[in-house]
Amino acid sequence: MKRKDIFVLVVMAALVVLLIFFLPNQVPVHFNSTGKADIIVNRFWLILSLPIPYSLYWKYFRHK
Repeated sequence: MKRKDIFVLVVMAALVVLLIFFLPNQVPVHFNSTGKADIIVNRFWLILSLPIPYSLYWKYFRHK
């Protein structure tokens, strides 16, 4: 892994962790067809979403 890739991963992780502290304790993550939230999680579960933007970076913006 290149130094730049590690830097991008650390910056993304820092941003996600920083943004989590501005969210309420319970965050709706899924809505049914009527618009009512049917899956509500603790805000810290959103840390698990970090691989999504990093994988997009790896696929489209990383120069080989």
